[in-house]
Amino acid sequence: MQMPNSIKLFEKLIIWSLVIGIISGLFFPLQPFPADATPLLIFGGLLFLLGFEIGLMLLVSRLRSVIAKWIWIILQVLAVALFIYDLPTNDYSNPSTFAQFIVTAMGIYGTILLFTADSEEWFLSKQREKLQRLLR
Repeated sequence: MQMPNSIKLFEKLIIWSLVIGIISGLFFPLQPFPADATPLLIFGGLLFLLGFEIGLMLLVSRLRSVIAKWIWIILQVLAVALFIYDLPTNDYSNPSTFAQFIVTAMGIYGTILLFTADSEEWFLSKQREKLQRLLR
């Protein structure tokens, strides 16, 4: 089965949300870096989170992992809850606040795309392929 457009759009949304998040975080950080944190530690943490998010996205979109899909959904719900929790304390003069809103909206839309009819068929087709291999 060919990858549906909703899954392709999911990948594009997540990649672009990562790009927007990284650019806004580098140029307009919402919080100052801790004094005791070394740049290497901050860079390492950023690389770890970036790799984790890209890896989870690929598990969902390319390997059609239902477990990864639900982990993605749980993490997205937590991200939205954190965004709503931070709304009263955000500095609205900082462009990064607007970028954070855009990234959150892209994540919500990407998560919704995982529940379209063609996406559901995409995940079910993996199960059918496994069954066909077992029956051969």
